[in-house]
Order: sequence, then structure tokens, then C-alpha cells
Amino acid sequence: MQKTQILIVEDEFVLYDEIAEFLNDNNYDVLGYTKSYEEAMRQITENTPDIVLLDINLIGEKDGIDIGEKLYQYKIPFIYVTDFSDAVTLKRALRTHPNIFQVKSKPLMDKKQLLIDIKTTLNNRNNKSKTQEIESPKTGIFVLKDYLSEIKNLQNSQGDFLAKELIQFNDISYISTDKYLKNSKDKEKIKVKPNYVRIETMDKYRFFYPASLSHILTKLPQKYFVRISDNTIINLALNNLDGSINGSHISVNGKSFKINNSYKKKVKKRLEDLYEM
Repeated sequence: MQKTQILIVEDEFVLYDEIAEFLNDNNYDVLGYTKSYEEAMRQITENTPDIVLLDINLIGEKDGIDIGEKLYQYKIPFIYVTDFSDAVTLKRALRTHPNIFQVKSKPLMDKKQLLIDIKTTLNNRNNKSKTQEIESPKTGIFVLKDYLSEIKNLQNSQGDFLAKELIQFNDISYISTDKYLKNSKDKEKIKVKPNYVRIETMDKYRFFYPASLSHILTKLPQKYFVRISDNTIINLALNNLDGSINGSHISVNGKSFKINNSYKKKVKKRLEDLYEM
């Protein structure tokens, strides 16, 4: 089993280094120094950390609360660890539904309390996930048979054309924004339209969904679906997974994909959680 992965978003390197060393000593895996909104979003997209520690005051125009809004959408637990505790900042921060709001105490911060907060947050997340799986699991998603603009044209000409179709999550093979062949006879691949993803099922049917890859990942069962590159999410379920090759490629439903370096650790961790390696 791999270590829990933590992202620390902090503009002061000395404080980042102090917290990172403490967490490493306590058997956590800490991602690299991250000091701005842009760097944080890149880390979140590429690595999907298990939990995020957020300072509010960061380098650049956007702050930690802007990141908190995204983390809440992505359902990634996070803790504000900040100097800012005034009423206005606190009210704005609480709107993002943080798991915990901890005020930094300088020159030394209470790292033991931070460790307790991290363990409590992760435990609550795990218990919540188990409860959701038992009580009200979502089993599928409504997808589009074509782009909305094309659907409107078909509805105008055919009238009774059904725009959406419900597919089961376990029928999805992979989701991508890569170029693709529209028909088997075509020689030139075409691009997926902006703000859409392409969904390919195990039965070789193709659908579309109006969202970014990061956004649709938050709607999928986290147990089996994992991002392997900037452009692709795959389903690691046993009936879809063919096998992996040297850790750099993975085959699902007869199609081979390259795992980008920045995603290898996450993919390896997910495979180890699911199967004996």
C-alpha cells in the first residue's frame, strides 16, 4: 500500500519545508513546493492528492479560498492552515466548506494538532465514502449521443431524436479528449470539441459529455476510474483491464494507453489497492 499523499499550498518555503518534513516523518507522502493557485491546480489535476493543506495568502491574484472552491467541487478534503482569521476572511473561507480551519501560530505552529486534524479528516472522508456506497450509490450517468449543436439539428429534422442516454459506470471503458476516428473507414482523426469529453464503452459505443476531464472525474466511482494522462481516464475494473506493460503502458478493452510520468504513482497506487501485484 502506498502512503497517503498530501499537497501543501503555502507561499513561505521555510514553513512548507517544516510541515513537509514533519509529515514525511509521520509516514505521509508530500507533493512538491506549491505557492500559487496555478501551481496548485496543476498538482491537483496531475496527482489528485488525498488531502490538501491550504494557506490563504498565496503568490498571485487568486488565493487559497479560490482553490478551496475547486477542491469542494472535486470532493477532495482540505484544511485551511493560515494566519488570516479576521471575520471577513473566515466567512468567505467557510463558504467553501473546509473540513477544518486552523490558525497558524508563529513562530511555531501546533504540528501535533495539525496531525490530529489530518487523521480526523481522512477518517471522516473514508467513513463518508463507505456510507455513501452502502446507502445511495450512483450507478450511471446521462450522456449525449452527439454534440449539442448536432443534436439540435437532428431534433429539428427528426423531431423525436433522443438526445441523452443513460449508461452504467461499469460499462465505460475509457474517457478521453484525444483525437479520434469518427468512423472506421476514416483516415484522418478529428478533435474533440472544446469543453467536451469523449466516452467510449466496452461495447465500442461512443458518447459525449459537456465537461472537462477533471470535472467528470469527480462524478465517477473513485474506486475504479483513474486518470493516466492530461487527456485520458480509464476504468480499472477487472472486466475492462487487460494488463499493464512495464508500468508505462496499460491496456483496457483491447486498446493500449501510455501512462504519463506525472500520473504513474497514482495509477500504481490504485492498482495496488485493487489487485495483488
